[in-house]
Amino acid sequence: MLKWKIFFWLSSFFISVAIPSLLFTEIDINFTDAVSLAVQVLGQFFIYGYAYQIEIGNRIIAGIAFYLNLTLCIYVILISATELFAESTITNFFILAPGIALSLIVLIPLYLYTYKSQNIWQPTA
Repeated sequence: MLKWKIFFWLSSFFISVAIPSLLFTEIDINFTDAVSLAVQVLGQFFIYGYAYQIEIGNRIIAGIAFYLNLTLCIYVILISATELFAESTITNFFILAPGIALSLIVLIPLYLYTYKSQNIWQPTA
């Protein structure tokens, strides 16, 4: 679980940097930016739950967070692919490939927490 704890804290750091950068940037914030940040923040709660093996919320909300992040991941891949095909340079590839990989990695603890962690979701009564 140490790797997921490290992943949680690194991704939390990046999200905490993204929030003020969106708020204080010169570029107009669009609806997609706000929604994607909200989905990422929601997913962070359940990544924390998986990393520390504790129940947060309930399984239905964790499933919703997983599917929202899956949808966001598909969106990022489609946007990245169109960007890469529009201007295929090696620089774009090295910029977009890690972003796609990270968006896929986020899905792993969310999936494992929601569907493969029966010990977390056991009733304590």
